[in-house]
Amino acid sequence: MLNTYFKFMFVREPFERLLSAYLDKFYSGDPAFHNNYGKEIVRRYRPGSRPEDKNITFDEFVNYVINIGNGYWNEHWQTYDKLCHPCAVHYDFIGRFENLEEEARYVLSGISRNLSVSFPQVNPSNTSTKVPFYYSQIPRERLYKVVQLFGGDSKMFGYDFPKSLRVNIS
Repeated sequence: MLNTYFKFMFVREPFERLLSAYLDKFYSGDPAFHNNYGKEIVRRYRPGSRPEDKNITFDEFVNYVINIGNGYWNEHWQTYDKLCHPCAVHYDFIGRFENLEEEARYVLSGISRNLSVSFPQVNPSNTSTKVPFYYSQIPRERLYKVVQLFGGDSKMFGYDFPKSLRVNIS
């Protein structure tokens, strides 16, 4: 199948993607994510607190992500090299989240020539505007670890290192 199928993937700026996972899964209070991850985060980083506490901070989330090592990483924050194996799989197309609407149409037009298929309307994200605020709350040592974990994805897909993070680790 890897030799004959049209293979594609979409990537997102890694530091924005990590923040988006936090905002969508923890800040918004997703009950499933709290049950699966939030209780463990509270247990690890707030000794004496009740696991039912749902106000997970971005710093606690980042601390959890960088300290679970080779443990189970959810696909919302797993690095692309482990999630999609772009060095092992020859993808025919790698698109960017920032261009999702346009590039999804391109992909669909190539794979559905005889079908009437369309991509749903994309709601624009404003997560990139929140990167400076949230990452400024992360202690420098932890921020270095985040850069070590996700910097490879950034380089692999040609994303510039966010200026707001440069200031925080300089």
